[in-house]
Amino acid sequence: MLGFTSRRHPTARIVRVNFNAIAPVELARTLAQDPDIQRKPLYVLIDCDDVRCLRTHGVCHFVSQLLLMRRAGVQIMLHNVGNTLARALRLLHLDVVFELAATSHFRPEYRARPAA
Repeated sequence: MLGFTSRRHPTARIVRVNFNAIAPVELARTLAQDPDIQRKPLYVLIDCDDVRCLRTHGVCHFVSQLLLMRRAGVQIMLHNVGNTLARALRLLHLDVVFELAATSHFRPEYRARPAA
């Protein structure tokens, strides 16, 4: 167990993935072919703190990848959601589509730089 549980499905299986190292949609399709997925929901846990495409391609690209994964049949759980992403999800009414991990904390987008 990863130390995370789903509030929506307490008995769900949770798989942590490195969003930078995978093809999200292909992974979701592969995982969704599991015959147990209807009986025991599968969540993909994504740590948003180190998702490169948020910085290089923006929130819209990231959200579109998440929606494609969701369409493929897996649930999405987000961890370490920054304030900007959390606000975008709320404005798009996607905060009800994607679940925030119970231990997720909203963090400042920009950390203070050390004094020179």
